[in-house]
Amino acid sequence: MRSLTKRLLQVPKRKPLLPPTEQNNTLDKPPPVPKKYVPFSDIDSRAIEAAFQKWVEQEEAAEKERLIYGTKGRGLEGQHCHDASKPIKVPVNEDYLFDVDVEKRELMPAYWLGPVYDVRRGTWFSSGLTYLNPAF
Repeated sequence: MRSLTKRLLQVPKRKPLLPPTEQNNTLDKPPPVPKKYVPFSDIDSRAIEAAFQKWVEQEEAAEKERLIYGTKGRGLEGQHCHDASKPIKVPVNEDYLFDVDVEKRELMPAYWLGPVYDVRRGTWFSSGLTYLNPAF
């Protein structure tokens, strides 16, 4: 059984977000449909999956808190348990030149402005095994 995280190659999900003064006001045509996905390395895939599971646990805890304490989302001490403004990013690839935003499921350059690619999470299994292993 092999666990894989796949990233989209050749077709960026979107262009980098530039300051409003540098953005072009022209309408961009939609990107073409992706044709090929490439898996992350096993180490990167495990790191992304661990971060995803942590994010899911935080989201579930925040939802329970909202149900128990109402719409304010505050715990007993008045503290927010979940910081929604801080994205969970995992450095990936050789020399960690790229980051994966777990919540948005996007791959982007870490140190420069560049195209942003879609990241997919899937479950992969082989015919000889009886369990499934989720992965990015």
